[in-house]
Amino acid sequence: MQASARTATKRAHKDAKQIQVVQQIRQMRKPYWFEKFDWFISSENYLVVSGRDAQQNELLVKRHLDRDDVYVHADLHGASSCVVKNPARGGRAPGPVPPLTLSQAGTQTVCRSAAWDSKMVTSAWWVHAHQVSKTAPSGEYLPSGSFMVRGKKNFLPPSQLVMGYGLLFRLHEASVANHFGERNGPAGGEEEGESVALESVAPGDEEADLGGGSAAEEEGDGEEAPAGETPAERPRALGPERGESETADAEEPGGAQA
Repeated sequence: MQASARTATKRAHKDAKQIQVVQQIRQMRKPYWFEKFDWFISSENYLVVSGRDAQQNELLVKRHLDRDDVYVHADLHGASSCVVKNPARGGRAPGPVPPLTLSQAGTQTVCRSAAWDSKMVTSAWWVHAHQVSKTAPSGEYLPSGSFMVRGKKNFLPPSQLVMGYGLLFRLHEASVANHFGERNGPAGGEEEGESVALESVAPGDEEADLGGGSAAEEEGDGEEAPAGETPAERPRALGPERGESETADAEEPGGAQA
């Protein structure tokens, strides 16, 4: 019995010597603020961010919707608030967001709603940042993740229920120069060769206010953009033109970007 125990102990020590355990502490990169949301970079190199739930929708719009950004939503149950970041590029004022980027943002909004399960093809819409407000009309209350939209909605073409999956590779600092300017989009930045999607994005926590302010809140009546509500549940009817509010004094946007 003792001989068997000694043999087993010797065999265990021999196996332990053959196994080499190497422990390495690797420094993790600091995540960007948008990585806690659903996000992607459009074909034209615009950063598109959407909330995963009502709390994230609230945080995204209140902290990260800037003056020149675009707000994308859909009148569907479970549709999230989507923000297309439109920062200044190369010292120039931000231009209009291209139609392809708006269409891709609308596709994400529709695919992440009840339309995905019901296989319903429908359209999303977009508005300027100044049309989105958290100020509810007198006597009304906006729950978390819901916002008031004032003025005309710009409806997008029907979105296909198609989503993809991509991989991003982090370059070593010595290889960055070899890939400088590869992700330049038609919206600008080609002369300087800068990467325009993450130009105004700095690493940090999502709670940090990197956008420089939220969308301006305006007084007056408007139409609510809830995070989860079907068109049949909406008590407010649309006006004679598609997407227009019934309110006569609702502010019209300065012009369609598409």
